Amino acid sequence: MVMAHKIAPPQGDIWMNAPDDRTLIAACIAGDQNAWVALVGRYERLIYSILLRHGLSESQAADVFQEVCLILLEKLDRLRDESCLAAWLMTVTRRECWKTLRRRDVAGAEDAMPLLMNQPANGSQPEDLVAQWEARQAVWDALARIGEPCRTLLQRLYYAQPAPSYAAIAAELGVPEGSIGPTRARCLKKLRHAMGGQHYRVRK
Repeated sequence: MVMAHKIAPPQGDIWMNAPDDRTLIAACIAGDQNAWVALVGRYERLIYSILLRHGLSESQAADVFQEVCLILLEKLDRLRDESCLAAWLMTVTRRECWKTLRRRDVAGAEDAMPLLMNQPANGSQPEDLVAQWEARQAVWDALARIGEPCRTLLQRLYYAQPAPSYAAIAAELGVPEGSIGPTRARCLKKLRHAMGGQHYRVRK
């Protein structure tokens, strides 16, 4: 079994194209640390989105994220249906979120418990949030496959905060500013091809 290690909050990095969950879990159980990093990287955005939507501070969210990862590590060899991993992680995350809220504000957490355990903070059903996460993950996986300079260009255009100017992106890539627009169009076409023709929104 892999050893748990401190994992930083998500910074917008792309986790390179990894095997499916079943393969990653088997590799984790066999002691592959890289598989553990890939598995956690695949789901960190989903976990953090739940924690931050429920009002946890960044430091609280980081602590709860670590706890969720430890629970995942402990339960890896008992997970029976890898296809339900996202939904299972959502349940664990909401439970650990409630524990943190309860320590911070007992009365408020008691009131929030039914909401936390039954549906996400934005009012969507759990399966809707999983579907949204899977759509975003499909974009990130495709970005990981298309290579440079398209990967960096699309990251900067659609994910960087604050959004950089075309001039700044051109300087970073070492290309003329006037080429950014046409290159963007070609890269989006390449991204759609990498996604098998699926049309998800690029921006988070």
